[in-house]
Amino acid sequence: MRFSKDYTNVRPSQLSVCPIYFRLMATSDKDLIKSLEARIAELTRSEERFRLMVNTVIDYAIFMLDAQGNVASWNEGAKRFKGYEADEIIGKHFSLFYSKEDVERKHPQFELQMALEESRYEEEGWRIRKDGTRFWASVVITRVNDSKGNLLGFSKVTRDLTEKKMNAEQLRLAYENLEKRIQLRTKDLEAALKSRDEFLSIASHELKTPLTSLKLQLQLSQKRIEKEPDSSPIKKDLARSLSVGVRQVNSLTGLVDDLLDVSRIQQGVLEFHKEEFNLTELVEEILYRFQEELKNARCVMLTKFDSEVKGKWDKSRIEQVIVNLISNAIKYAPGTEILVTTRKETSSGVVEVADQGPGIEPSKVETIFDRFTRVASTKNVGGLGLGLFITKRIVELHDGKINVETSPGQGAKFIVRLPL
Repeated sequence: MRFSKDYTNVRPSQLSVCPIYFRLMATSDKDLIKSLEARIAELTRSEERFRLMVNTVIDYAIFMLDAQGNVASWNEGAKRFKGYEADEIIGKHFSLFYSKEDVERKHPQFELQMALEESRYEEEGWRIRKDGTRFWASVVITRVNDSKGNLLGFSKVTRDLTEKKMNAEQLRLAYENLEKRIQLRTKDLEAALKSRDEFLSIASHELKTPLTSLKLQLQLSQKRIEKEPDSSPIKKDLARSLSVGVRQVNSLTGLVDDLLDVSRIQQGVLEFHKEEFNLTELVEEILYRFQEELKNARCVMLTKFDSEVKGKWDKSRIEQVIVNLISNAIKYAPGTEILVTTRKETSSGVVEVADQGPGIEPSKVETIFDRFTRVASTKNVGGLGLGLFITKRIVELHDGKINVETSPGQGAKFIVRLPL
């Protein structure tokens, strides 16, 4: 029997075409022989194309392992990553690519066992090159079976991710360093805030003593002037000067009190002494004391009161809240009407202070209760911007709420609700 090609030297990788070879040997049909020869040639070309494709891949190490884990093939990428020539590594166990520690704990065998059981195993880890250097590898091991499902070996695809690993490590270290710097900075800021609060507390107490003494001396001088006969030429001027001095001292005292309250709030030691009283009566008393200021600011005070709004609160602190709100209305809305309302709701006492001033910009509404924030941008209005901050904290410590309704050019209405 004659054949157009010699198939006596079939390569092991061409075992898939061997049945065709044996069929050629058993037949004398020339057309069939020609067809089978063409099929063998096509399979051979397909295998060659695949081999060339694998060998030209340099970004991945792609090679085969036999069932025992010995290297059975080697591509250009494997040579590039691991440093071995094909004739140096083929037939050697793939545990050569692992560290001594991995070999001792039998990690290569574990990988093959997992690929055997799960058909596929994937991980990232350190691998060893021929020269002993390490690289971070992404590894995929896949079980390879024959047509009957019997194990032929394993395919192994490895990618060098060392640069990615190093970048990730550098990024992690940078984040850790940044976090440490933030923690240190936070501690510094906390220490600075604590020092500031301690300074405010000490300074406020130290200022309080001479102010109290000065106010007492001014008041005594006022009483002495009042005893002088009206005919005294200097009585009128001295009385006016003393009155101005008392107002300025009262203003300074108010600022110092605000600083003290801020310090107490920050330290959590703002004390309350609750007692039952009528909220409306308290508001009436406060408005009576504001008569002169209302007159000087050309403001008209309007009221709308419920006669009985009784509850249990700290009277001096609620007075402080109402005084702050009325003072703001007079400062920011001179020459206008101010409406003060009290009423009793289901479980709350309510106080409203509404003015017809410039109002508050929407972008500033959320910040007006912050420390050192001014209600509006009026340049001729004094103060430290602490009044509303203190007011809100007092209301909240009574389990109450304060909010504002406002729009530019339409005035502002502050609403305080206090649980009865």
